[in-house]
Amino acid sequence: MIMKYNQPFISVVTPSLNQGRFLKKNIENIRSQESDSVEHIIIDGGSTDETLDMLQSCRHAIWVSEQDRGQAEALNKGISMARGEWIVWINSDDFLLPGALQKFIDYIDTKPDARFVYSNCTFVDENNTVLGQRKAQYRPDTFYYWWKPHGAGFAQPGTFFRKSLWEQYGPFDETLHYMMDYDFWLRIHENVRFDYLDDCLAAYRVHGDAKTALGWRPFVEEGITVSRRFWQNRKGIQKTQVKMQLAYMYAQQLMTEGMRCRRRGDKVQARQLWSKALATNPVVFLSFTHMRFRLWQFLGDSRYHALSNKIPGLKKLENVFEEREYHRL
Repeated sequence: MIMKYNQPFISVVTPSLNQGRFLKKNIENIRSQESDSVEHIIIDGGSTDETLDMLQSCRHAIWVSEQDRGQAEALNKGISMARGEWIVWINSDDFLLPGALQKFIDYIDTKPDARFVYSNCTFVDENNTVLGQRKAQYRPDTFYYWWKPHGAGFAQPGTFFRKSLWEQYGPFDETLHYMMDYDFWLRIHENVRFDYLDDCLAAYRVHGDAKTALGWRPFVEEGITVSRRFWQNRKGIQKTQVKMQLAYMYAQQLMTEGMRCRRRGDKVQARQLWSKALATNPVVFLSFTHMRFRLWQFLGDSRYHALSNKIPGLKKLENVFEEREYHRL
């Protein structure tokens, strides 16, 4: 059992919209933590599925169901209502793992001055089948470079922060829809120690209705916005380097997406993406990604695949951005 407090010690905030088929497990899972020291706040954006019926029968959670401007507004609304000293944000299609909050309490007992705690993450599909686990690989010096493998370092589920941090550095930016977590982390990163709890406390669900299913582009474009905002008031050569890296990374993503279109037989879309990549950063013309693209065009599918089977580097590069997308979650 988790230790008792006179008021909630942890507030679990769950933004939700039309995720009723997953919300039940989310609610039951948090309720199974069995403690008066935990409150569950559900902010629903006016769902039209079975969510409202589920919430009306839920006696142990605090909930609101009304239209909002998106996930960031729901988070701010939920955190402003929270009575707990600590906040953990768990989306309606994600859930805490058994015993997660007890593990967190035990950890905090050893680090009473902690203000921000991150942990590892488990990935599951829509049927709760475990797809894999991600061990956090956070490093302060690479945290600014989310587009690199393991750049951001840890996943949003299983991340705990004191409500006082939100009061000091928040709220979440309600103009953002994909990278509001990273934007907030950046604001506190240079002023707050990030403590690591080496265990999996939460599960991130990968499914067709999730925002991540929309593909890489919305996340990348918003990530570029967040990065530029962070670096715009900085001085020195690093600011210029990051600006160039962002453009080059985006151009490479466009080039790779064009190759995927080419593989599916959509040559028109492939050429459009390739042209946009060159317009974004002409240096991508000299990249290995572009050379491979041209080689593929010249040889054709069958001869190119035969060659890629003989040259491991070609085959490995084909999935590099899918790997980066997975590690960014």
